[in-house]
Amino acid sequence: MAKRPVYEARRPVPLARQASIHAAHLLRWRPVAAGRTSFVIFAQGRTGSTLLVDLMNSHKGVHCDGEILGKPVRFPYAWVDAHRRRWPDRYYGFKVKPYQLSVDQQLDPRAWLRRMHGHDWKLIHLRRRNALRHALSNIVAEQVGFVFRSTGPAEPAGLTVDVEMLLGAMSAREEQAEVERAALAELPHVSVCYEDDLLEPDRHQATLDRLSDALGLPHAQARTEVRRITTDDLRTTIANYDEVSSAIRSSRWAPLLED
Repeated sequence: MAKRPVYEARRPVPLARQASIHAAHLLRWRPVAAGRTSFVIFAQGRTGSTLLVDLMNSHKGVHCDGEILGKPVRFPYAWVDAHRRRWPDRYYGFKVKPYQLSVDQQLDPRAWLRRMHGHDWKLIHLRRRNALRHALSNIVAEQVGFVFRSTGPAEPAGLTVDVEMLLGAMSAREEQAEVERAALAELPHVSVCYEDDLLEPDRHQATLDRLSDALGLPHAQARTEVRRITTDDLRTTIANYDEVSSAIRSSRWAPLLED
């Protein structure tokens, strides 16, 4: 039986902190300027969301936050609105993971997305096609302690991967992808695929341009300091590559080794 990763709810944002954010929102309330689109990046972890947020922020007319729903809050919809109102003159966005909605905020992802769409938020769905590299990326990040770099440590090497944990993580990633598809069914959204749109730097400009068009923004030069911490050759990163490779080749995921 493959080991399955377990996501547990994080500690809530302190109530005093929540109260101060909401109070500041009320004291400095201003309506969002006409035509300033709001958007949500809906994505699992390790799909390139940090990179995509950085690319969006390369546009002077945009402010894109990170995971503002990454910890439980008392009133999640008001929490989102409070953060959005801090940037009334900007196109505003943030990213959220499906399990942050279902586990941390105790919300149904589909109902939440429908409500956001009903309030004129644009939905951007970011996904990763290769479940093997998706799961490995998470394992590498957990072992190394960092998930991206601009400058700094060399790429990780010689990491030993727990094969059963890897197989369990791959199953979990695929199941979560089904949850995402169900949540987004029949909802207008823009799809971004990590392998096609973000993996290679020469795709960044086209990706930013496409998202700018969807949001009604003029084009801007794509800039980012986020870099990969691994290479395409898994042998460089994984110390027990032969063991991992053998397990994958004897599974339904064998084609992913060559992707």
